[in-house]
Amino acid sequence: MKKFITLLLSFILILTASVPPVFADEFYTSSNDQILTVAEFERLFPSDYTYSTYYEDATGNNGYIKFDIINNKTYVELYINNILSQRAYSSPDENIIRWIEYDAQSRSSNSALIQSCLYSDMITDITFQNVENNSYELYSSIFSPEGWNFLMNRPSNAMISGSKPCSIYSKNYDDEPDQNRYSGKQIKAGVGTAVSVIVSLVATFITGGVTVNTIIVSLGSAIVSDVITSAISGNVCFSTQKIRYAPVIDGMNIFPDAYITKRWVIISDTVHRTESIKLDNAEYQYNRGHDAYAIAANAQQAEVDSRH
Repeated sequence: MKKFITLLLSFILILTASVPPVFADEFYTSSNDQILTVAEFERLFPSDYTYSTYYEDATGNNGYIKFDIINNKTYVELYINNILSQRAYSSPDENIIRWIEYDAQSRSSNSALIQSCLYSDMITDITFQNVENNSYELYSSIFSPEGWNFLMNRPSNAMISGSKPCSIYSKNYDDEPDQNRYSGKQIKAGVGTAVSVIVSLVATFITGGVTVNTIIVSLGSAIVSDVITSAISGNVCFSTQKIRYAPVIDGMNIFPDAYITKRWVIISDTVHRTESIKLDNAEYQYNRGHDAYAIAANAQQAEVDSRH
């Protein structure tokens, strides 16, 4: 097994050194970038980062990624087993991706080269024809349970004097989580592409509950150390799903306008024709409370206030 892992790592490292991050039949390949010195390139990166994520590859290496999006530019640092391995920078406005893969032994910038390729060679915008929502908002204080799903009963709230029990119901305003797609991106990258480069492309999609490893795996590849093991081609986008809630006290829907909208990341592998739907944010938008418990408590308070 150890011999297999060693051979696999050697194979990937060879590919990393020889294969550009775009497919071999593309007209543009990566090249050494002489516009900036290594020191100038490194000074572009912030000292503090807003986002971070982790992964563990098939061989037990621990990857730690710090990244940020500043003025429509994405900055990425990747560490393998707590040692700096890569830096990447992407700018759609400049149509450029630049990155450094540090020496595997010293992890220093002494022998590092800045590589670059066109941003548009790896990622492009896509649009969607979303499913039309034929449902409509029904604002009524008189509650009928028809068409609603019962969630739970909440007893009188000890924190709210004079409050009454509250029953919570829900129903999907959007039937499916993938019918409101937006911010679509078509992504392609070759075998051996640096993981930091992938992060610089999909950073917007991994600021919530989805990781870069999830996206890479959903696109049919995997991570070994700090590169991907096979070429990827697919689409990534957001989608929202609105869910309505009814907090009912004494047969009255206290908040007819209560809702919580979830945001999802949709990952479509166009090579293997598969699609994955991953939860990004369970409370992306909401009205009257960020979850069912908060909606119930707020309804109990509102009902008490209405009697005074």
